[in-house]
Amino acid sequence: FAIPINKAKVIKDALARGEKIQHPYIGIQMITLNPEVARIMNNDPNSGVFVPEVEGVLVMRVLPKTPAATAGVRKGDVIVEADEVAMKNAAQLQKLVDGRAVGDKIKLRVLRGDVNNVTLYISTADFATARAQPS
Repeated sequence: FAIPINKAKVIKDALARGEKIQHPYIGIQMITLNPEVARIMNNDPNSGVFVPEVEGVLVMRVLPKTPAATAGVRKGDVIVEADEVAMKNAAQLQKLVDGRAVGDKIKLRVLRGDVNNVTLYISTADFATARAQPS
């Protein structure tokens, strides 16, 4: 992965001052979903999930004891909006989370099974803190 130079400079300066750097995360494994990927998954009897043929971010796994688990995100959810911005791919959602501070709330609109427009609110947490917790 790459860190934008402006962010790298801020991190460098904070580290030089002896500050701890927090990295926000929500606790999901995700892939980009588009109609072609959805068709492939839906035609595979071993995929274990039926997904709508839309663009968005498919949640492949929700890690236990994470902000996503607390907020009610489920495997198979399709995130189509975050803070009222359409999510077209996983990189876009990752960038949105990375741009937040630890503790910030993010409003997600997800498609779940036959229910459209499930709204969830998720607070980012510090990834270093999560790694230190036993699962």
